[in-house]
Amino acid sequence: MTVHTELTRDEIADWIRLYEVGDLRQCEPTRGTSANTNYDVTTEQGRFVLRVNEGKSFRDLIYEKDLLLYLAERDLGAQTPRIVANCINGHFTPVADGKYASLFERLGGRALASWEVAAEHCSQVGCFLARLHRAGHGFVGHRRNPHRPAQVDATLAALGQPEDAVRPFVERARRAQRQLRRALAQRLPRSLLHGGLTPDNTKFARGRLTGVLDFETGACGPQVYDLAVAINGWCWAASGLAEDRCRALLSAYRAVQPLTDRELRLLPDWTRFATLRQAVAWLVAYEPPQRRGVTPGLYRDFRHHARRLDDLDHTDRREFRRICAI
Repeated sequence: MTVHTELTRDEIADWIRLYEVGDLRQCEPTRGTSANTNYDVTTEQGRFVLRVNEGKSFRDLIYEKDLLLYLAERDLGAQTPRIVANCINGHFTPVADGKYASLFERLGGRALASWEVAAEHCSQVGCFLARLHRAGHGFVGHRRNPHRPAQVDATLAALGQPEDAVRPFVERARRAQRQLRRALAQRLPRSLLHGGLTPDNTKFARGRLTGVLDFETGACGPQVYDLAVAINGWCWAASGLAEDRCRALLSAYRAVQPLTDRELRLLPDWTRFATLRQAVAWLVAYEPPQRRGVTPGLYRDFRHHARRLDDLDHTDRREFRRICAI
């Protein structure tokens, strides 16, 4: 579990009263890694997640709130987080050090383990993503993708001269970004993006996708980026990209939201970028673990995605398109 802001039971009980969801019965930090501090909360009226927003501007909070309220009224095939209003018709409660807390209804179901993921799950994810992109055209909010290529360039530049243990990967990532620059600069259809539709951010019950979490990185950008993130998150097996998963995800997506020829042609480049970006994110967040103070068991190794990038580098466009049947 990741706790950046310690809250006592009494503090949580006081804040919960502002939301008129009944008295607090139980609370504990949420398991897993997160950029925020999350508490699983049970009250007289149900189960909720109390989130202390870490390192966000108030503008970011307003954007996410408006997005979630918009999505709650759309048929996406799975539930999205329901943010709870407090007793003064607001959605954020000041807690400490300029931070704000938000309360969400807890979604049912559970995240799949990596070994459980199968083609039928990927198909549902592809369908959800297509519905999200179609619905996103009506959302009036706008925010630039925080994971856009220019931001990754800036992150790599800020690393300067990295330590010996990670220098080969950093230099390779910088080369890859230069190689991808022209492809990633081409104009493509844009819409609302989830930004991180991986197994960690989904809930399944009896094989059915019931919920999608974590719209904090929701933004406007090329739709194909979301597909690339989903491929990286859902379609890898021990032997490499799994044909059945790739094909299930993409065919389900295209049945709802057709892809242009240019999107299909550039999907291999965006998949390389999405994989590289995730590796860089984990490198910055977790290396070296001793200095970062990473809790044992919560460490995430950037080399996991670096190995996937190796596989993609050795997969030419024709082979990638054969695997994905595009």
